Amino acid sequence: MSKLQNPIEVTVGENKFYIRPFPAFKAVNLSAEVVKLLAPVTGPILNAIDTKGGLESAIDKDLDLDKALPEFIKALGNLDGDDCEKLLRRLIIEPKTIAVDFNGQTVQLSEDILNEIFALNTQNIFVLAFHVIKVNYGGFFTSLGTRFGSLAEKFKKTQNSTPTEN
Repeated sequence: MSKLQNPIEVTVGENKFYIRPFPAFKAVNLSAEVVKLLAPVTGPILNAIDTKGGLESAIDKDLDLDKALPEFIKALGNLDGDDCEKLLRRLIIEPKTIAVDFNGQTVQLSEDILNEIFALNTQNIFVLAFHVIKVNYGGFFTSLGTRFGSLAEKFKKTQNSTPTEN
């Protein structure tokens, strides 16, 4: 099966989603917006990664969603409402790369289905967007770690150290 046809399964709330990677040019088109969104929160997100097994494996396995998600939402909060909605639509609806189990069937996620699923739980839209970014841009964090050596480990040490008294 091709990489584009191999979905990543995630559960958000009570719903199971199947996220396929974006086509290459779609990913490139959105990358500037995603990097602009993620750059200010890279440090805190790296701090949410358990790097004991190496940074590359940590991105996929050890990202602490409870620690990273608030930073991601904070980054989205820096956008005005229209820009936030536009980016979420471009990540979740427009690429047509997400399916969901809905009413006993696995169907492509549409705006109408999204409205049904996330009515009264709109915060979960951010969780789904976070997973879409992780699927499509997880290499963003990996390449940072590779380019800067043990950046994540150093960052975590500085964040977790307590000042000593003289």
